[in-house]
Amino acid sequence: MMQSINWLIMNPLYSIGVLLSFGAMMGFLLFLRGFLLGLAQIFYIDSHEEHIGHARVRIVWGVMVMNAMFLLWVIIRGFATMIGFDTADGHKTTTVLFTYTIIIILFYFMDFFKKEDGH
Repeated sequence: MMQSINWLIMNPLYSIGVLLSFGAMMGFLLFLRGFLLGLAQIFYIDSHEEHIGHARVRIVWGVMVMNAMFLLWVIIRGFATMIGFDTADGHKTTTVLFTYTIIIILFYFMDFFKKEDGH
C-alpha cells in the first residue's frame, strides 16, 4: 500500500492525466448521446425540430468538454516541462498550445461573421 502511495506522490502527472481522461470520456459520451439521437432524427422525418436542437447542443457541449480537457492537459504538461518536472519537448508543447489557442479563439468569435438578420 505504501509503495502505491509513494508512486502516486512521485508521479502526479499520471493521476492528473487519469482525471482529465475521465472528464474527456464524459465529454465524449455527451457528444455520442447528441450525435446518435440526432442521427435517428435524420432518418425519421416525422420528428420535431426541437429534438434536433437538443441533439446539436449536446454535440457542441461534448466537443467543447473534450477540447477543454485536452487544453488543460497541454497547459499542465507545458508547465511541468517548464519547471523541469516532465521530460516533454517544450517547443512542441508550446506550438500545440499556441495553435490550439488560435483555433479556439477563431471558433468562439465565429459569431462575429454571422449576419444579423438570421439568414
